[in-house]
Amino acid sequence: MYGSPQSSSIDLANMSCEGCGVYDASLRFSTHPTVISFLFGASQGGESGIWCARCRGIQSAKAAAITALAGWWSIPGLRATIAALKANLNDGEQNATANGQLLRGLARTEFDNGNPEFAAMFAQAAHDVQPQRENSRLLEDLRRSGHRAAVPPSPWRYAAIVPVVLAALLALFGASRLLSRKGAETAVAASQPPASTTSTSGSNFAALAAARSQGHPKLNPNATADELEKLLTPDSDEATVKTYIRTRLMEMKSELRPAIERGDSLIMFQSKIDALAQQPAVTKYMSTRPALRSAFDSLSSAIGDAMRYYHGGAPVDAIQRTAGESLNVTSNMAYDAIQAQSKGHSGESSILVTDIQNRSDSMEMMRLDLRVRGAVIGNVGEAINNCLNEIP
Repeated sequence: MYGSPQSSSIDLANMSCEGCGVYDASLRFSTHPTVISFLFGASQGGESGIWCARCRGIQSAKAAAITALAGWWSIPGLRATIAALKANLNDGEQNATANGQLLRGLARTEFDNGNPEFAAMFAQAAHDVQPQRENSRLLEDLRRSGHRAAVPPSPWRYAAIVPVVLAALLALFGASRLLSRKGAETAVAASQPPASTTSTSGSNFAALAAARSQGHPKLNPNATADELEKLLTPDSDEATVKTYIRTRLMEMKSELRPAIERGDSLIMFQSKIDALAQQPAVTKYMSTRPALRSAFDSLSSAIGDAMRYYHGGAPVDAIQRTAGESLNVTSNMAYDAIQAQSKGHSGESSILVTDIQNRSDSMEMMRLDLRVRGAVIGNVGEAINNCLNEIP
């Protein structure tokens, strides 16, 4: 484990997923190791934090993808890659004792706050993580009070399987292509007349390639949306228009989360949508696809609605770092306030309590900002997917 949460330094009252702000019984502290190999060695790293099942699955998938692609190129990296993939396929490295204490603390906090249903949910999760006497006793007390909760397993725990399978398929595909290419080169070399010269063969190959290109014209599969936009005319064929729309939407989809995490505004996305809608060829194509037209209008509305609540700001990692530092300072101030009050220094204690409230309000605003960003990514991303689904 790269680390574990210390129960004395965690504010259970403000606990939520570090990725999306969700607050439920799937919260766990986990570490997701990555391995990147070099020529004679390997570098090991990882992300640690308290995440919900969905964000934990995403972290596992990201770490597994990096490791599966870049971890096994060296001898030291091969062994580390196997261990890292095993950990990520098991939902990350998790300390049962630390998570049991965390979930038990959340259960007691919810029970003290008069939320027995939430308390039962966290108590059941604590028992599932670490079925020890203290967790069982808490769960049994809640059950006798008539409060039961079942915590269903999350399908996100299988997320890391996807990049591992894709990496394996990619490796098999590359190997098969390499073998078939070598077989084709061998066959061509065996059938080539001895008297032919290199220049003649090259010119024949170029002529054949040109003939094939003229007979089967196709767009550059690696062209960007901006490059395709320059090719559009009011009379562009349907294939070009579809490729342009799809490429533009796919680029927006891949840029959405990084842009929001950097704190960029959505003006760039609105501009791209407006530019796409102003293309005569796109307007003509959408007029024959009512479902696509409706999905595109919904996407434009989703971006407009998001811009009413989200206006950009500081990067997400800076907000999280600031919130963590503020939480530590606030915890120390709370301890000082209790000490001052116990010594009869009520004036000093009142000043500290006021500062603590101001810091708590500031941290709540930071958490709200992160939740708004998560909602923007979810809503706009879903609207983009709806448009892509309507393109045949």
